[in-house]
Amino acid sequence: MLVKLMNLLRACWRPSSNRHARTGSDVTGRQDGLLWYKDAGQHVNGEFSMAVVQANNLLEDQCQIESGPLSFLDSGPYGTFVGVYDGHGGPETACYINDHLFQNLKIALFPFLSTISAFGFQFAHKGDHPFFHGLYLGFASEQNAMSADVLKKAYEATEDGFFSIVTKQWPVKPQIAAVGSCCLVGVICGGMLYVANVGDSRVVLGKHVKATGEVLAVQLSAEHNVSIASVRKELQSMHPEDRHIVVLKHNVWRVKGLIQVCRSIGDAYLKKQEFNREPLYAKFRLREPFHKPILSSEPSISVQPLQPHDQFLIFASDGLWEQLTNQEAVDIVRSSPRSRPVQQVAAVARLQAATCRLQAATRGFLARHQARQAATRLQAVGCRSLAHRLASILCVEQHASLGAARPSVGLADPPLQFTVLIHGHVDDKNTSSWVALSPLELAVAQVVQLGCARRLIRAALQEAAKKREMRYSDLKKIDRGVRRHFHDDITVIVVFLDSGLVSQASTHRGPTLSLRGGGGSAGLRSNTLAPT
Repeated sequence: MLVKLMNLLRACWRPSSNRHARTGSDVTGRQDGLLWYKDAGQHVNGEFSMAVVQANNLLEDQCQIESGPLSFLDSGPYGTFVGVYDGHGGPETACYINDHLFQNLKIALFPFLSTISAFGFQFAHKGDHPFFHGLYLGFASEQNAMSADVLKKAYEATEDGFFSIVTKQWPVKPQIAAVGSCCLVGVICGGMLYVANVGDSRVVLGKHVKATGEVLAVQLSAEHNVSIASVRKELQSMHPEDRHIVVLKHNVWRVKGLIQVCRSIGDAYLKKQEFNREPLYAKFRLREPFHKPILSSEPSISVQPLQPHDQFLIFASDGLWEQLTNQEAVDIVRSSPRSRPVQQVAAVARLQAATCRLQAATRGFLARHQARQAATRLQAVGCRSLAHRLASILCVEQHASLGAARPSVGLADPPLQFTVLIHGHVDDKNTSSWVALSPLELAVAQVVQLGCARRLIRAALQEAAKKREMRYSDLKKIDRGVRRHFHDDITVIVVFLDSGLVSQASTHRGPTLSLRGGGGSAGLRSNTLAPT
């Protein structure tokens, strides 16, 4: 009987693979130097914007957004999964989470899968087989679909899976025991928001206040960084016998003087004594043995219903929050225009450029500083950092049209008109079109199209440059590795919430999406786990 059952299961399942990792993948985004971005896209519950900038020699951040069925069945439940994985000590753990956490969540949604996965199988046909479909319906009726317990089990399975990698690679690659990652996850399903976190990444909600018209920042994730007094106190209470469980080192609080976060995925060297010995580098080895885990992988989890006044969510690694406050980030997203249809981008560009020209003409064009003042009009579409550049283009363009000599603004003589390819979307579909624009209109169009996630990263980099008393343009010229002295890797995913879609049941079928930023699809420099 058992043999017959296994033969039937083999018809429905096949050995585990990355088959589902990129099923239904959307356009993989664009890359500009150390920046990768996807300015706009659609998910089941609205729109999203996504960006990653590299600072480390090897990109340690990973991220993903998955939208559509949250189980292995096409029948759902449907929702949106967002993950931000901020690695430390190397990219291996973050890469592993990016490849396995969402799949582990799918398994946790269906207990029967946990049993089958022990045999090394993974479902291959999304429940099309009537035997499996019947079993699923029976279990699903008892499961109540998405829950905090499902998220907890997904984290546990991911931690266990990575530890198995560490165990296998320890003899040839012992330093993998000192690699770990923060792990922030958000799941939108059935009108509910589920947030799980280990480490110091953060998700912030933009909540509209009807009485004042403001959009307030509300932090939804708990952080596990010992720079926070309450976190230090909690860790000390868990290790009362260890007076050095947290150490102030170079004005920074660290667990055992080594790491700032007290919860993570990975970091086996601070969870199991067997990995805190030679041949691990001496700087990671503790002087005294420990008998219980120093770090934890248990996530802080919150569950809350989404309300009509909840406008958007900002998921980001701590690289963003080191530079911007919660409210500053929310204000940037609120004031940013959303991705527009192609012709609307061109129309807005022409209108703003015409306004800028008119102001310059009425104020006395030949004075360059007055042209710069005119360019500040474009701040309404978020181009504060480009005001000088736009003013320079305006000077060149108008002098050329008047037949005057080109002012010395450090720019080559531009043609009076460019034919450019503008990207946008129409009827929820990505599209592009060739449009004729003047130099100023082109610059404005580039600003109008800037996605919210890119705007947040740009604002963070501007702040990082300001702290070091340097120009933003000079910071952008610094290569990876050296760039880490100025800022960390930064990952941002902005998820807009369409209240009409969010309020629908989890059976709502929206666009299917599987997109990975960072090393997953960006081409930014990362590496992968050694063969196991």
